[in-house]
Amino acid sequence: MKSSECFTIDISVQQDKSLVKKDKKTIFRFKQSKWWNQFYPTIMKADPFLFVHNNRLHLFYEEMCIGKGLGVIKHLHTDDLTHWSKPELITHEPQCHFSYPWVFEDNGSIYMMPETGCDHNIRLYKAANDELTEFVKYKVILERKQEYWDGIKFDFADSCIYKKEGIYYLFTSYYDGAKYHLELYISEHLEGPYSLHPMSPVCEGNMFGRCAGSLIEKDGKLYRPAQDCSIVYGGQVHLMEIDDLTPTNYREHV
Repeated sequence: MKSSECFTIDISVQQDKSLVKKDKKTIFRFKQSKWWNQFYPTIMKADPFLFVHNNRLHLFYEEMCIGKGLGVIKHLHTDDLTHWSKPELITHEPQCHFSYPWVFEDNGSIYMMPETGCDHNIRLYKAANDELTEFVKYKVILERKQEYWDGIKFDFADSCIYKKEGIYYLFTSYYDGAKYHLELYISEHLEGPYSLHPMSPVCEGNMFGRCAGSLIEKDGKLYRPAQDCSIVYGGQVHLMEIDDLTPTNYREHV
């Protein structure tokens, strides 16, 4: 018997917007995967992102058959939080692993920026229809030159962008086999070009060095969810409060 991490997705509603609330009601949940073995491969569902468009709630997520290697992005939606559509395949590039399907809107267009770190780049995909069931490759906005690939086991993990005062701040991590390095890039345009922030890497280590979702604004404060991989991959999540974010400075604390 060989075991592996297995994830599923739960969507819940709660009465207020507190960051942590135990009193919540599940409205949708995928069936939990069983532990994997060589005879009964199971499906893992992870990296859920919600996006509201035209009064419809969309769910984008990674799906991967344990032991089969490459993940794909799937999508479903609901109009009433009760009835959900059937999952649809979004990505159609069989030679690339996809995960972390962060969907966002900028200047009237809807984009997806999935994780494709196996190719040492960050890609933007643009919605091709109003149902958000088709995304086309728009542009590679960041790419690591091949001469810098040595020593990097996993590149551009769990990336997200935060726009502040006309500047795009891109958070992304690479893993060197021992620890994560959280890099910060800046640009005046979504499409780039992006330059390395002078304080990058802004965090190093397996406890806080990899993002666990996009940045969160609440009550005038800005937070970065950090994925704790110090004991096991995705073991828990910490909230980092960002104290200073400018083109020249960066500070955060737990």
